[in-house]
Amino acid sequence: MQAALQKEQLHSLLSKLGYHSIPIHTLVVFTHKKVNLSIDHPDIITSQLLPFRLKKLSKDFPNHILTMDQLLTLGKELLALNSEKNLKLLQDTHIDLRNIRRGVFCPKCKPIVMKRTHGGWVCPKCNYKNRDCHIYALIDFIYLFGEFITNRQLRWFLLIDSEYTATRILKDLGLKAEGNTKNRRYNLLPLLKFQR
Repeated sequence: MQAALQKEQLHSLLSKLGYHSIPIHTLVVFTHKKVNLSIDHPDIITSQLLPFRLKKLSKDFPNHILTMDQLLTLGKELLALNSEKNLKLLQDTHIDLRNIRRGVFCPKCKPIVMKRTHGGWVCPKCNYKNRDCHIYALIDFIYLFGEFITNRQLRWFLLIDSEYTATRILKDLGLKAEGNTKNRRYNLLPLLKFQR
């Protein structure tokens, strides 16, 4: 749905710039090598299938639609229009939150949700223990909702009941905070260095 919306927005923008006949094809590509898709949709694929899909699209559109000069001009126009988007938080999104899989997933036997224990996480299936598995869940949060998180949002996303535990997790991560106690939010972007 998000890709379809972005396609319509791009069509509208290109039309305003005078480019009316550029075909746009949407794809959702999962880049993690170990992703296991249970969705059966022709435009939701893994990165391994991307070269084959691009080859097919090239065959579907054998004729050049724009010259190299036109492409360069369009690129410059798009760059000139580019601006940083304010990343939306949970309350501002149009995502049905019931469709979001929350929790800290065991890296050994996904998609089992780990339980919070004293100072760490434990998998109820394989008993794998780790102190920092929540970092990967919070990286997922960045991609879903943006770079900032509140204590309440962390508790919701990691399935934690205790405000104290959430505060300790945020403190241990050493994240920069902004805002007063009631509206304090933490910047998660430094966690991206831990991406697998």
